[in-house]
Amino acid sequence: MGSQLFVLQVIAATFASVCVGVLWYTPMLFGRYWWSIQFPGRKFGDGIGSNNTTLPFLSAASYLLQNSAIVVLMNWMLQAATQSTTLVPLLVAVVTLTVNASANFPHYLYGRQPLRLYAIYCGHDVVQLIAATMVAYVLA
Repeated sequence: MGSQLFVLQVIAATFASVCVGVLWYTPMLFGRYWWSIQFPGRKFGDGIGSNNTTLPFLSAASYLLQNSAIVVLMNWMLQAATQSTTLVPLLVAVVTLTVNASANFPHYLYGRQPLRLYAIYCGHDVVQLIAATMVAYVLA
């Protein structure tokens, strides 16, 4: 895999991930419910961003790391595929989601957080990982 193509795939997949996250946590989707659980008693959007300027950069760094792994795995699977490669993005998304969901579930279970909150996080992960994987696949 060429290094320029790899960087392009990772950056484009990260951009797709960030866009999904921004839309997912808007008030018209799941933002208000998520906010009410995470910050009880605070008005939606109150205080976020004004005091914590590192949070968006940490999220982007996390997405860059995750999408680098996705691109490496997908490109390796595309090279190893002997016939049809159309299922490769699906397989990459399933593998990543399985690892992600199984790693996160105990935190919600033992943290006694509502199952709806876990569903919001996992739903975000599903949509975000599919978007990132498909963008990287199209550029492959």
